[in-house]
Amino acid sequence: MERPLFWHQGLFLQPQHFQLKDVHFQSLLTPFHKFLQPHLWGTGGLEIQKAALGNRSVDLLRGEFLFPDMTYVVFPGNALIEARSFDEAWVEGGKPFTVFLGVRKWNGAGENVTVLSSLADLSGVTTRFVTTADSEEALDLHQGGPAAQVKRLYYVLRLFWETETDQLGDYVVIPLAQLERDGEEIALSEHFVPPSLTISSSEPLVNLVKEIRDEIAARGHQLE
Repeated sequence: MERPLFWHQGLFLQPQHFQLKDVHFQSLLTPFHKFLQPHLWGTGGLEIQKAALGNRSVDLLRGEFLFPDMTYVVFPGNALIEARSFDEAWVEGGKPFTVFLGVRKWNGAGENVTVLSSLADLSGVTTRFVTTADSEEALDLHQGGPAAQVKRLYYVLRLFWETETDQLGDYVVIPLAQLERDGEEIALSEHFVPPSLTISSSEPLVNLVKEIRDEIAARGHQLE
């Protein structure tokens, strides 16, 4: 549990004061997550580019995710991710192939942000966050004062394969999807349901619930 800061007259403000304030505020949510909703994590909806699967690549188009460490990520929005090829990783083509989504864990020792001149290439980024060297303009939301230059952070999301799970100690991950091969065609498995925040978050889960509903209704009609 993070301790609060001591704010006092004459304090010389440093970046660490605001960083630690953010960390303390986030730690206040720990009891809720730990005791009231310990299993509240998973996907709130996602979409994978199906056409890219034919090129042996996974490309996430959009998604909403709550990781087990309470990290809330929306793409596009507050996160960035690059497509990744699974051509060499999927060795046993006759078996389903599970894809994971990960975000690097918070490093309490520091160095959680990488600053880049451009966000076009994230391949060399190994930190939790990324930002650009150039600032963006932010308006005064309270009094209409002069605009200020700020730098916002993006979460860096990574795609991982089932063959890499033993190497992901520095990441928090969510099972994202499962691939199936039918001859030369590769598709998303309709039988795989990722951890979901709601029933509507997963199309296969919605379809399963509808099938159960229809079967129960049919049985009920037979008993009338």
